[in-house]
Amino acid sequence: MHTKELPFILLYVSILSVKFSFADELTQFTIQYISMAVTFQGIIF
Repeated sequence: MHTKELPFILLYVSILSVKFSFADELTQFTIQYISMAVTFQGIIF
């Protein structure tokens, strides 16, 4: 690992931590999206 990559890794980790703080909302959105997609596929097929 080069020292040049370290800032990018820190940035990535901070982005991940922000995402995990919204994990509940993200999970609910994902569940809604999946159920919507399944319903949509049910209409098509």
